[in-house]
Amino acid sequence: MRRGVLVALAALALAACDQARSVPPDSANWRAIEVTAAPVELDPDHPAPTRVGALVFRGGVELRSRDAAFGGLSGLWVGPDGRLVAVSDAGFWLSARLIANTETGAPLELREARVATFRDERGAELSEGVDKDAEGLARLADGRFAVSFEHTHLVRIYDLDGAGVAAPSVMGPRLVGVERLEPNASLEAIADAGAGRVLVGAERSDGPRTPLWSASIASSAPAPRTGELDLPFGYGLVSLDRLPDGNFIAVQRFYAPVVGVRIRIVRIAAASAAAGPARVTMLADLGADFELDNFESVAVTPLPDGGARLHLISDNNFSPAQRTLLYVFDLPSS
Repeated sequence: MRRGVLVALAALALAACDQARSVPPDSANWRAIEVTAAPVELDPDHPAPTRVGALVFRGGVELRSRDAAFGGLSGLWVGPDGRLVAVSDAGFWLSARLIANTETGAPLELREARVATFRDERGAELSEGVDKDAEGLARLADGRFAVSFEHTHLVRIYDLDGAGVAAPSVMGPRLVGVERLEPNASLEAIADAGAGRVLVGAERSDGPRTPLWSASIASSAPAPRTGELDLPFGYGLVSLDRLPDGNFIAVQRFYAPVVGVRIRIVRIAAASAAAGPARVTMLADLGADFELDNFESVAVTPLPDGGARLHLISDNNFSPAQRTLLYVFDLPSS
């Protein structure tokens, strides 16, 4: 074979290798879907305030998809580059790229949306309805994702970026006392707490307080209840995330057929979350001034000035009467 032919074949082989390396090795386990975004239509006579409590409202969109796997979004993470990962209480991951207004931070659209199914510790797809009820999502310092589940009262850890979405999960920390929780009001909230720990919270419990657990992700010993959060009458804890200063954001949700949805956003002092009653500062009370739905998750992204951007997403329960809303607020640095 002539030398020129050999060189050409080698070049083709190298190009093929480069092309193969450019395709994520896990891409075959995801399925692309189309998600549209439309600005939330507010009452022109009663527009949403630019500022509510300590927060600055940046904007919101309603997300829609004809794909049956889209919806039920109960846990959310958003990276500084706009990468978005969410979990559905129907057992699906959602991965996408959030496009926002570069000046205001208002959300505009989702691109490159795709879904994949949850796996268990054997790598098998979660099949039973109660097993798939993912509610909380946290990005850990090592890049993995921790997911809290209702009904089964479990925490699982997934290495999406390393091992891939089809890899077996790793069982997270076991929590003392979860068997006493209501199956549908269980481990709604989880956040990275630093130092190899997660902060996990139940939606509600007996009485006016709900339990918190500060648990090591590496320990095999069951983690005891370490704190508790006061809840106003009718509210439940639905989401946690960690602020750049180490404290936590918590979302509390109220719903009644006559009153509708109400959302409280509070800050929890970090030290109190792991020892005794949590010390809480009210940041915003979202009521009739906003188009609200079943908001179940908050994702914190640090801002360059030391503040934080809060992304709130709602769970539409796969119901035509509800919507998937994505709202963005800024918490200025103090």
